[in-house]
Amino acid sequence: MYRACDRIEIADGKINGESVSPWVYAAVVERLRFNAYLIGQAFRPGARSQVLLTVQGKRRDFDVEVGPHNEIVLTLRT
Repeated sequence: MYRACDRIEIADGKINGESVSPWVYAAVVERLRFNAYLIGQAFRPGARSQVLLTVQGKRRDFDVEVGPHNEIVLTLRT
């Protein structure tokens, strides 16, 4: 999905507004937190980081921000 998106919002059990199963949602959030170094105390509203996502050799770099309700927003780096 992210290969076609310039912005990805992960919040309330949904990815870009689409519901996903709870275990998939939890896995995506934990993997993103780990890859963006937003672990433990670093995961708080206002925290910012970057993450590189690669699928089938296609690389995209995103800025990551934790919103006021612990939502995670990824914005493609230009």
